[in-house]
Amino acid sequence: MIRMLVVVALLLLPGSAWASFTAPEQQSLLAVRRASRLISEGLRDYAVGPALDHAPESARAALAEGLRWGFLAQRELNDAHAALLNVITELTGSPSITQWQSQPRSYYVTYAWWRMDRVAWMLEHTRNIFAAIEASATDPVLQDAAGRVSRIWIPQALVSMQQVDRGLAYAAPNPTSFPQVVGPHGDYAGSQYRLWRAQFYLHDVLDTWLAAYTAEALPSYVGLGEPAKRLLQVNDILIDGMTLLAGVTWTSDQVAEGAFFRTLDVLDWLTNRDHAPKHWMEAMSGVTLWVEAGSSNPGIRSQVRAIMVRLVDAWKNADDAAWRLMIFLDCSKLRNPTGCGGR
Repeated sequence: MIRMLVVVALLLLPGSAWASFTAPEQQSLLAVRRASRLISEGLRDYAVGPALDHAPESARAALAEGLRWGFLAQRELNDAHAALLNVITELTGSPSITQWQSQPRSYYVTYAWWRMDRVAWMLEHTRNIFAAIEASATDPVLQDAAGRVSRIWIPQALVSMQQVDRGLAYAAPNPTSFPQVVGPHGDYAGSQYRLWRAQFYLHDVLDTWLAAYTAEALPSYVGLGEPAKRLLQVNDILIDGMTLLAGVTWTSDQVAEGAFFRTLDVLDWLTNRDHAPKHWMEAMSGVTLWVEAGSSNPGIRSQVRAIMVRLVDAWKNADDAAWRLMIFLDCSKLRNPTGCGGR
């Protein structure tokens, strides 16, 4: 239904021109996006994949510590990415919102660099932890997986971060259609904020999952890491959506299709059952297996409850972002409210 409404409403209107970051700025923003995806791939395909499945009880604490720093690094990097896109990375209603709104654009950029400095240290720490796991592992699968994280994926993420040019201004982060998205449709700032908040809650889920694993509330079994794997896939979709909405492209098709179809692409990723909804559902299904696997452990049900609340909250914000791409803004918020049909 949501997709049908988009097609009916937006096809009536020409695509709006989008302000773009300069070409070097776009390349830097793509390097931030790429670094976040490299962290996802390393943690998803190896750390919570074969490494977790093959880690003995003696290696659980070290593995959990590596995951904790990896998750935290990605959360920090996502905040830097959002700030470069002009998103206020504070929760609605917090006292600091007003402070952020009064700051010049340079404040957001400086904040992004501060976050990225922290990310670099966290990734180095993550790399060292997985290198130590590789060195001490006796299981060849665990040894290989930990080695891939420490020698391939984390170093590549660090290299990608080094490709970000901090000498650029990133002074024009909003599309020329701002505050709208395409024609009279959409709440650009609201949608970007909700995408950021969805990944923020997604990382809350990862933290809670890890706390359960660290406390040994979860029994070891193949597939224990499935919820984390699926959430890391959604993380990539959310970051891709924020990047593309800002007019930063990474394929020739995206360049050619323009803002209208790029917006449809983001809506597709957020609402199509084969994309984000599929992974949200798979994460939930993976969590419910904990109840069956640990039915004799009373602590598991409380962990499941906490994770489900945050997971649904993340999904809710992603859906809200999709809706805000289609709405008509209140007339008072438009640059030219004459003849406005907003509500």
